[in-house]
Amino acid sequence: MVARLAYQKAEDVAKRLDQGLVIGCDTVVECLGQILGKPKNREHAREMLGLLRGREHRVYSGLCLWMRPEDTTHVQVEVTKLVMDPISDAELENYLNTDQWEGKAGSFGYQ
Repeated sequence: MVARLAYQKAEDVAKRLDQGLVIGCDTVVECLGQILGKPKNREHAREMLGLLRGREHRVYSGLCLWMRPEDTTHVQVEVTKLVMDPISDAELENYLNTDQWEGKAGSFGYQ
């Protein structure tokens, strides 16, 4: 899925360029068989983080490099296994108050 999305993002930009290198990326989180993309709202972020806390999960990152005008592409996927600490409800709410969950797959940035 992330490979396809990264490819589609790169293709969308590449078709508008005569030359250059286009980089397309996408990321999702998987936990207990559930795919977690970007949260829709604060409650959705709370649900995602509640699922992740104290559990091992995987972050899938897809990358597509697209060279124009040759239209050569390279697509790669990397998987990172993580375990989130078992944070308290108060810690979870404090994090949600920062708005750092917005626009992040799984509602967090693991960097």
